[in-house]
Amino acid sequence: MARQVSISTPTVEYHLRNIFTQLGVRSRSALAPHLDLDRVDGPHERAVCQAHDV
Repeated sequence: MARQVSISTPTVEYHLRNIFTQLGVRSRSALAPHLDLDRVDGPHERAVCQAHDV
C-alpha cells in the first residue's frame, strides 16, 4: 500500500496502529467490518483495499 500512495511503510504502519487503537481492533481482517467500501472514491482505491484484505 505504501508504494501505491508514495509514502513510507512505517508511515502506513503508524496510521494503521492509530486506527486499530481507536476502533479497538487488532488486525486488518478485524478492521474490515468497520469499513464502508461503498464510500471509497473509485475502483483503484477499492482494489487496493480488497488486495490488502481491508
